Amino acid sequence: MVDISFKGKIPYSDNEPFKKGKIPIAIAINLFTSENPNLFVNAMVDTGSEWNVWNGEIAECYDVDPQEGPRIEMNTRLGNFYGQLVRRGFKIIGEEQESILIEGTWFHCPDWPGPTVLGWNGAFERLRFAIDPSVIDFYFSQLKAVDAGRSH
Repeated sequence: MVDISFKGKIPYSDNEPFKKGKIPIAIAINLFTSENPNLFVNAMVDTGSEWNVWNGEIAECYDVDPQEGPRIEMNTRLGNFYGQLVRRGFKIIGEEQESILIEGTWFHCPDWPGPTVLGWNGAFERLRFAIDPSVIDFYFSQLKAVDAGRSH
């Protein structure tokens, strides 16, 4: 038997409508921009996405210096998009106000037409998480350096 503990849990949204499709699993995160410290958005959980991605409307909320991060091309099912990688924090806040702060790497592309996405690099590689579809809960804990096995 495996015994793994988590710091908190949050209900997730399943099959949330988004433009022309549905988001299979989304969790609420706090992006807390300097202009809006309580900017909560539903972010699609996608461990297959290389980076976190803001949707175009959220990207407009951030002042990003063109020299801040490297410019890259991201190939997606929606096409190829150009943007830059930047570091910004976000919080996951659980049902009982337990929270974790993650300094994530985000693909900043105001042209991105898809939803806000939490991807592997800059998000899930830094978390211990589980999804329980029987109760529609997302469990989370921040990895300790020893747990991570590697540093990013």
